[in-house]
Amino acid sequence: GIGYSLINCVVFFFFAIFGIFAVAAALVPPQGTAPLLIYVGFMICKEALEEMPNRQYPTFIIGILPALSDFASTLIGTGIPNIGLQALAKSSILLALVQSTIWWYIIERHLAQATAWTLAAAILAGLGVIHQPAASGENFNKQQVLIQDFSDPANSLFQTEQWRFMVGYLLVIVPLAILAALQKYTDKVDPPREPYVPTYEKDENVVVSHAGIDASDADIALKEASL
Repeated sequence: GIGYSLINCVVFFFFAIFGIFAVAAALVPPQGTAPLLIYVGFMICKEALEEMPNRQYPTFIIGILPALSDFASTLIGTGIPNIGLQALAKSSILLALVQSTIWWYIIERHLAQATAWTLAAAILAGLGVIHQPAASGENFNKQQVLIQDFSDPANSLFQTEQWRFMVGYLLVIVPLAILAALQKYTDKVDPPREPYVPTYEKDENVVVSHAGIDASDADIALKEASL
């Protein structure tokens, strides 16, 4: 919850200011902290899946892909030599935030907001903030080295240019903008969905699960149970 996040922020702040991270890393081996981090990660994923509606499960999957790609990029020494996977691994936290937000707005049919976030993603991609090893406007149309093979430079793995990712996001903006305009000025596109409100109410004869139930569906279920 919010309290857990605030406590984390305060603890991380003081650890970073006073250099306690280095002391903790020296005292506690990575083998001791890794299981705890994995457990906390699983619990966060479990709670997220319980609280979100079923229709938002794709957003969850899109959100964890960059982190999984970041982990996979560290395997087999210098990483798996796949440009697509390496592109997802770069700036994984920011990329997960941007892409999952775009998907959330699309699924909820908030098309204008989805268009705006896709435009922001295009700008970030053009500047190399996401999908690239380093952010730089000078590398807009230049390939950056991902995996350097010093023994044979010809075998080095190069990243796709920044402008290609930017064009990819811009291509997504076109249909989103058209659909957003149709949604606003016509009735050819369904309006945004009603906000999802989890319910934890119970009845003697039926227990209404809060996972994956819209507020309207939950109300109907409760009314039927009270008859």
